[in-house]
Amino acid sequence: MPGPALPLFPVGNMTDDGQHYEYVYDPFGRLRKVVERGSSPAVLVAEYRYNGLNFRIGQHTDLTDDGTNDLPDGVVDADDPWFWFCYDEHWRIVATFRSDDEHPKEVFIHHNAGLDGVGGSSYIDSIIMRDRDANTVWFEEADSTREERSASRYRPSTRPDQPRGPSRPHQGLFGLAQRFEEGSSRRRKPRARPPTPSRV
Repeated sequence: MPGPALPLFPVGNMTDDGQHYEYVYDPFGRLRKVVERGSSPAVLVAEYRYNGLNFRIGQHTDLTDDGTNDLPDGVVDADDPWFWFCYDEHWRIVATFRSDDEHPKEVFIHHNAGLDGVGGSSYIDSIIMRDRDANTVWFEEADSTREERSASRYRPSTRPDQPRGPSRPHQGLFGLAQRFEEGSSRRRKPRARPPTPSRV
């Protein structure tokens, strides 16, 4: 049997989850604030800001009690810094900055798919690398060195959808046959593939 209906914003967004939080939206239907349910005055849990293109550009959440340690105190206030998201011309997030810091907390690099290398709206344009300032806690000011790198390396001559096995042949670049050994980045020397005779 379905439970009780939850209150919704006129455009269909949930305004009360019936358990912990209430949600506040702006006139464009974008989530602006999350507050504790039934609190008076309202206890802020999170708040967000957007630009004119409807991208979320700012996030303010509970990260510290008084700005000196990483123990949240359950209240979002001036001791908790804002984080700002930067986008490129293709609407992909490229960096996260804390407050008005000079250096980013993290940087993202994306694939640039397509013949012209400018990318498009496909999975091939997904994030392939993330650099992060790992030696400072998240609420503190970032320095100029990003110590942690997470990266995915793709080769145009590999196919992740191939069934796994001891080895698999695959036609790589320029029509050369290649054989990849599972569990190894080495491949056998390419050999020329003879042209296929045409049928008359």
